[in-house]
Amino acid sequence: MAKPTTYATPICLVLTLIAAIGIIAGILEKNALWLIFLLLPTVIYEVYRTEGESTKWASWFLLILLVVELIFLLFNIKFNLASFLGQDYAYIGSTNVPLGDLTVVFPAAGSSVSHPILQNCRNLYKMAFCHHLHLYDCCRSYYQSQ
Repeated sequence: MAKPTTYATPICLVLTLIAAIGIIAGILEKNALWLIFLLLPTVIYEVYRTEGESTKWASWFLLILLVVELIFLLFNIKFNLASFLGQDYAYIGSTNVPLGDLTVVFPAAGSSVSHPILQNCRNLYKMAFCHHLHLYDCCRSYYQSQ
């Protein structure tokens, strides 16, 4: 059943502002935790709003990725997926995702998993959500280069 859209516009505007604050704070502090903490409300709202089977799974997977990445960063857990699997790339979704430390792999996997959400996008709110994820991926790449 379709979720009500009465308050979707103000909610998405506020979530966009929160995500933007996370992006700016993360870049200024060179710390991805700002970005992840302040992107969580957007991802949680996307999990609530999605309705199709593939987009619902993609939304849940993105939420799990963010939470696991948050745990890895908070507790300084290191795990190199490339050495564990013995390969440098994995084909996920429709993208070759570079493997390495999981805190590097998670943003790339999240970007790949957001494709079903964007492909099935029929409204402005999902488009805004996917743009938040793209910014997240770009900012994480920036953090890794510093």
